[in-house]
This record gives sequence, structure tokens and C-alpha cells, in this order.
Amino acid sequence: MSARGGAPDSWAKQPMSGIGQTDLFAWTAPLRLDPANSQGLYLASQRVYYSPNGGASWNPISTNLTTGDSSLTALDISADGGTAYAGASDGSLYVTTNARDKNPVWQSRSRGLPHRSVSRIVVDPSSAAIAYATMWDLADACAPSGHVYKTVDTGASWRDISGNLPALPAYDLELDPDLPGTLYLASELAVFRSIDDGASWHVLGAGLPHVRVRGVQLHRATRTLRVATYGRGMWDLLVPLTAPRIISVATQDGSAARSDSTLSITGRNFAVESTVLWNGAQHKASFIDSSHLTAPIAAGELTSSGSALVTVVTPGAGGGVWNPVEFAWRPVIHTGGVVNAASPYCGPPLAPGSIATVYGSLLADNSTADVRLDGIAAPVFYASGGQVNFQAPWELAGKDSARLTVTAAGETSAPVEVAIAPAAPGIFTIDGLQGAIVSADWTLAAPTGAFPGSHPTKRGDFITIFATGLGPVTAAQSTGGTAPATPLAAVSAPVTLIFECSNLQGDRCSVTSPSADAPFVGLTPGFVGLYQVNARIPAAAKTGNLVEVTLSVGGRLSNIAALAVE
Repeated sequence: MSARGGAPDSWAKQPMSGIGQTDLFAWTAPLRLDPANSQGLYLASQRVYYSPNGGASWNPISTNLTTGDSSLTALDISADGGTAYAGASDGSLYVTTNARDKNPVWQSRSRGLPHRSVSRIVVDPSSAAIAYATMWDLADACAPSGHVYKTVDTGASWRDISGNLPALPAYDLELDPDLPGTLYLASELAVFRSIDDGASWHVLGAGLPHVRVRGVQLHRATRTLRVATYGRGMWDLLVPLTAPRIISVATQDGSAARSDSTLSITGRNFAVESTVLWNGAQHKASFIDSSHLTAPIAAGELTSSGSALVTVVTPGAGGGVWNPVEFAWRPVIHTGGVVNAASPYCGPPLAPGSIATVYGSLLADNSTADVRLDGIAAPVFYASGGQVNFQAPWELAGKDSARLTVTAAGETSAPVEVAIAPAAPGIFTIDGLQGAIVSADWTLAAPTGAFPGSHPTKRGDFITIFATGLGPVTAAQSTGGTAPATPLAAVSAPVTLIFECSNLQGDRCSVTSPSADAPFVGLTPGFVGLYQVNARIPAAAKTGNLVEVTLSVGGRLSNIAALAVE
């Protein structure tokens, strides 16, 4: 850094020369060191600034990248200094791949991200194309609820890697340079760790107060993880490389655990002194080698839920515990794992006749699963061990709830109570945001080139939105039966389309069926559980590549989907 400043024991205020006096800054403005220049600094307000001289002067290297009174809240630079990512409180995210130029070109890279505040961006040191983004605020209704996202293509697309994380704000993320795929996440109530690049997460360590964790950083030399909390100080945790890590858990003979069994545990850094915890209860382990342990499990320890958490603990210096792993011996439905298939961010209620999804473990055997709600068989469209797509039976009409079970390989899950409602709308999306919305020529209403054949639609043009859960229809339907073409099965209740409006007058951007502007809303002929909404784009609708639209039925809102309007 620059030698300028005050005395060795005092702080000196930087003049901030070159920064706009009316710029809006986040409460904690993002500041990053230039990895390629010891004197270089990046700072973000509504735009990104660069200082080549330790803060003595600043030059803008972007225009205003935000909207309204928002500001940039996250910023990170690639290891070579050539690529920069910037995220804002309005949910927008921009990337430049020529950050070293005098006038870098910034491109919007928000597709696949929810419209919520970006709290942190971390660029993978191994590749400028790989980056992670975290979201701090909670989701609205059916908006995407994920809080951790990853890109492998410089932000062209983002994938939700929140996995089994609770729907809590995320504030900071740290990549472990010594353990590829290991992530540490600072969240609202705990620190979480993933050892499989976000596929699964577990609370890390014990003793940390249940308080907001705002920052996390790994001191590599000592393998000490340090976190900063909101109001409860700073805390350290040793995360040694030698801690035991579980890769997989199975019965020794590979069969389902229905009686007394022996677990075979595969992993790393196992020791003779290692013990196995089964839902917290200690079991003596038999040491095979550093990658293999066995442990006996009695039939009486098999829980009614059909799963247990298995952990390996090694006492002494350099030992500790790394990660618990869920072991299932019969189908297990994840908590909150029954959702609207159109938008997994919309959980129950389910609507009779709609397409739904259940997430869990061991849900299928050879792509076959039996799903029942109150004993009524639900038609299954897709089945794998972790996910089953099905139709909620029409026979559930009039009920407030139903008990859902999944049976596979002769084993049945513990029942889950699922709320039922007349309507529970969800719009199908391509990538979590771009809606399954087609123009009159049946091409996707998305930015030109974003998808094969896609192009924006226009105000006043008709579009078709594909959805599910829009409620009862005028013609009687049978569970698993395809919708008729003659007569069309129209929805019984009015459906309202709410578009983003260019003049902020929301009433002028709403279209309600049945009307000349929404002539048909109902089941798509030849399909099971699929609805379509045929409607005209209002003249007052906003234009752009990400114009939001929402469906409302019986007071329930769908997820937010986007389309391109020019």
C-alpha cells in the first residue's frame, strides 16, 4: 500500500479524490485489493472505482450499474486482475472481463439469480469463470429462496447450490484453498460447511451463539476459521486437514438396514482411535485402514423417520470432526421437500390436479416409485432416488391436507402432512427466472439468442404462459388423464396476470381472465396437469430483457417469472 498516512499509531483519512459527491454507498461499501498490483484498490458505490495509488485518487471504471436508490453491495476480482464481478442491493450483477482497460465493458449477468440483494461475490482463484454469489435478504412469497449460487461461465448462467440450507440470509463465503469443493458460509444463525461444492451443507462446530454471522475467513497457515458475529464478538475454530471426512455410508452387505447391521464407512483421515456417532450416540468403530471403518448398528436404533446422521470423530490434536452424513435405509422425504413442480421455491399447499415434486433419499427403485396422498395413487412422471415428479390427484378437492408417502423397493417412507388448497399457482421456468412463455409464433419470449430461436415479444402481442396449480376447471377430469381439446377445460376462477409496469401504475398492467385480453386460461390439451394462460401484453408493460410477470388465483401468488418485451 501507499506510504501516505498519519503517524504509525494513528489513522489518516483518505481524500477520496475522484469519487462523485452524490454517489450512494452501501452501509458497508465493498473494497477489494488488486491481486495484480500492491497499490491497486477497487471500491464500489453505484459504480466501480479503481485507485492505482493506494487510494490517493480514484477513477470510475463503470457507469451506474444500479437502479433507483440501490447501490453495489458486493465486489470481487479474479486472481489475474482481468475479470471483475459486481453485485447490487437490487439483485443485479455485472461482470467485466477487461477490468484493466481504461473503460471496461460491463455486461449484465443476473440470469438465474433471484432479484434480491447480493451480499458477497467470491471468484475462484483457479479460474475467473468460476464464481459464487450469496444473497442476504429473505425471499418474497414464491420468489427464489436460494441464498448461494455458482457460475462456471463468467456469470452467463447461475446455479442454485443452497441444497439443504435453511432459508436464511447468507452474508459471507470462504473457499478452502487446500480442500477443493469445501465452502464455509456465514449465515443468519450459524456457520455452515459444504465439502461437495454446495450439494449438501452441515452446521460447522459447536458452541457458537445462535446469532447473525457477518463474516468468515480462513487463516490458511494455522487452519483457523475466524468468524465475526453481530453483537457477540469474534470466534475461532480449528479446521485441520487431518480431520476425518466421510465420503459414503452403506451396510456392509449392501442391503437395506432392516435388522441388526454393520455399517461400512468410506472416507479419509480415519484413525484407530476414531469412533462413530449414530444420531449423536457413540459406537465403537473397527479400524480397517485410513479410508475404511465399520460399526455395528442394532435394529432398535433404526428410527421411524428412515434415516440417521452418521459422524466420525477422532480425539486428540489434529483430529476432530468434519461432516455428518445422512444414511437412509428406506425412502426419506426431506423437510419441506414437497413443492410445486413449476417452482420449487413454492412449497405447499398443492392444488388438486397440479404437477408436484417430492425431494428426498431412496425415493425410487429402478426409476420406479409409488406416491400416494391419503392412500390415493398419484401418477408419476419422473422418478429418481432424490426426486419424484407426480400429479396431485383430483380426488383431493375439498381437503385441507393429505398424508403423502413414497414407496420404493418394498419400503415406505414416513408419512408427511401436505397442505391442500383449491389453487396454488406456479409458472414453469427455464432457468429459475426465464418463464416458459412463448410468443404467438411459439418461440420463447426471451432475449434474442439467449435460447434457440428465442426473441422478445411486444406490447399488445399475445403470449402463452405454461403453469400448473391454477385450480378447478369447467370439465370433470380424471387423475392421470390428458386434458381434452374439445371442449377446452377452462379454469373456473378468474386468473390475474400482473406485469411490471413502465409507469408504476400497477392496475394498468394487470390482465384478468376471462376477457378479450385473456381469452383462455385452462388445461393444455393432450397434457396431464399442465395449464396454459393465453393473454395479451398490456400497453403499459415495462420493456426489457427481464420483465417480471406473476399469476394470482384466489388470492394466492405464483413465483415470479421473466420474459423479454421490446
